[in-house]
Amino acid sequence: MPNIPEFSTQELLRYEKEVLGIYLSGHPLDKVSSQMDILTTHKAIEFAYNNEDEVSIKDNEKVTIAGMIVSQKIQLTKTGDKMAFIEVEDLSGIVNCIVFPNIYKQLAQIPENEPVIINGRVSFREEEEAKVVIFEILVLNSLIKDTLVLELDKTQRTATLRQNLLEIFQRNKGNTRVIVKNKEDQTTKAFPAKYNIEISADIINSLGEIIPKECIIVQKYA
Repeated sequence: MPNIPEFSTQELLRYEKEVLGIYLSGHPLDKVSSQMDILTTHKAIEFAYNNEDEVSIKDNEKVTIAGMIVSQKIQLTKTGDKMAFIEVEDLSGIVNCIVFPNIYKQLAQIPENEPVIINGRVSFREEEEAKVVIFEILVLNSLIKDTLVLELDKTQRTATLRQNLLEIFQRNKGNTRVIVKNKEDQTTKAFPAKYNIEISADIINSLGEIIPKECIIVQKYA
């Protein structure tokens, strides 16, 4: 039999959506859901009517949402400028958005199937779906940077360890944030920006001398 390469996760998800209309093996936003939670003020479900025909968001409220553009309808204004009506999907649902001509150039630069961050205001009329009038649309990954995450439990988070960490950070100054994640409840806290570091083999080795290497993780974070 011919050696047929397997689909990547993103290719498989895209194929499922195109053929079946739904995702079966996951969602393209799963990998960035924690970053979306940090960067956004609202989720799509907050724009939907509840069982009491009420919506939690208010007209003219400023919002930041994130997701993937799943549909796009382009129209021309009376002056011939392009504008668009788009649907943005997150893990809770879909939000309808309006892109006026002054923002359309930003939309046109967004690569296909790329998660986005949207800043805008709510346009809401009774008995109609709430929409977001977009002020700014950005690629989500442009706001996510490498971060050094130290996963530590309560017994490890001592004053002595903190002092040793700060000495290592001071010797390896750079632009990468350092975050401590508590193993007990997964909460996180960042060191002040003055302790940002430069990621290198040297600092990873130095950290590995005072904490287990499996506790040292470099990942994308908002």
